Amino acid sequence: MAGASVIVNGWASYGYWKTLAATGVKRSAIIIRESPRHFKNADRPECFEAMLAGFSEFDHLIFVSDRLRKEWSRYDALAGKPTFYLPNCCEEEEVALVKQTDRNRMRQRLGVIADDLMIICPGTIEKRKGQDIVLDALPEILAAIPNARLVLLGDAGTEWGKILAEDVDMGKYGERVVHVPAQPSALEYLHAADALLFPSRAEAMPRTILEGMAFGMPIIATSVDGIPELIEDGVSGWLFDPADSARMMAGLRWVASQPEAASKLALAAERRYQEFFSRSRQIERVGALLSWLDVD
Repeated sequence: MAGASVIVNGWASYGYWKTLAATGVKRSAIIIRESPRHFKNADRPECFEAMLAGFSEFDHLIFVSDRLRKEWSRYDALAGKPTFYLPNCCEEEEVALVKQTDRNRMRQRLGVIADDLMIICPGTIEKRKGQDIVLDALPEILAAIPNARLVLLGDAGTEWGKILAEDVDMGKYGERVVHVPAQPSALEYLHAADALLFPSRAEAMPRTILEGMAFGMPIIATSVDGIPELIEDGVSGWLFDPADSARMMAGLRWVASQPEAASKLALAAERRYQEFFSRSRQIERVGALLSWLDVD
């Protein structure tokens, strides 16, 4: 390993990187997939200061979000380090395969009633992901959209998340809310859904939104961190501040009452994905990345 160039794929791999660092490497880089707010929620034990110190150990920084590249680079520990922008893409072949399946048949198989307006809210159940924002607004959602069916898709990632998931499973929020444990792939649920609702408080570049874009589905998401790089408010989706539940409600009512307009924005999201975030665009960027790292 000595003399090699090492790219560490995110903070989750940092521990393994420490075992390699002692061997002596020619060049090191880490792909940063986290917002500075990623671990600042009370239900996560990780320390922001430790994450910042860990990032500072690398020679080069690779960011999946350009907005977060600019934000992280303002910290003294990272200022001046060479940076590169490498946004995520999604598993396009899997999306294309699922899209070939009849959507109504898939809804039946997943237990979705024909007249339901299925709202999929995917992600690990934890404070950062903001499922509580949606559940707090549930009475208003159902008053405005009586046929709404909210599907929380994901496992509990924290004790806070475990309690929330158990409350949903025990029927605290009624029969119009369903919790589905994490699946090997969320793509079938995305294909079956009428809208993707993503209420996260902190994100870099979420793959779920990229998948929703590739499917060409209406997306209602928070305007935090890297999400506005993906979704242009009013052009390819609907954005809201996590503290503005009224704006979130307006987006849900828009999907329910103006399906043709919502469909146009969804198609714009699909075009945006193909133009800026597709696999072919990522391959081009990877070539530039290797040249930037001076990797033969």
